[in-house]
Amino acid sequence: LFVNHWVSGWAQSILNWCPTWLKEQLHLDIKKSGFVSALPSLVGFAVAMGSGVVATHVIETRKLSVSAVRKICQAGATILAAIPLLLMAYVPGISNAVAVTLMMTSIGLNSLIYSGMHINHIDLTPKYAPLLYGVSNAIANTSLIIAPALDGLILGKANNEGSIASAEKWQTVFTISAAIQCAGGVLW
Repeated sequence: LFVNHWVSGWAQSILNWCPTWLKEQLHLDIKKSGFVSALPSLVGFAVAMGSGVVATHVIETRKLSVSAVRKICQAGATILAAIPLLLMAYVPGISNAVAVTLMMTSIGLNSLIYSGMHINHIDLTPKYAPLLYGVSNAIANTSLIIAPALDGLILGKANNEGSIASAEKWQTVFTISAAIQCAGGVLW
């Protein structure tokens, strides 16, 4: 549970870099395409809300067990969400529309985590779920410190160097994120 919460933080940290990636790799003017920059977050919100409704329905109608629903959602949030990240990084000459769609798909799939790991605290121990979540969240927040810092070092952004990161550096950032997500999914 703690590992996957940590992985969740790492995966969400990619949102910090979305505007920079859109600007540097797709040459989108962020000031003119603010809505495009916001789309991944909007899709993530919609998926999180929708998956909660669907997960609850599946559990209440006993189509699947609580454990099965949590595992399916967590697999989608980690392993499946890594695939679009890798496609974004390694498909040469990708169009802006396809790249933004892949980014939205990855972040949307990652939002399944709210019907997977995040709600699992209540499943495990309803009485102590707030305490368990607090400890888990404290651990997870370390990834929200490490991931942007490491990504910034890789991309050459750590000291406000102002340089445009190469496609290879973005590949490294996306590959690390995808690998961490897959590892978390396998451990779940």
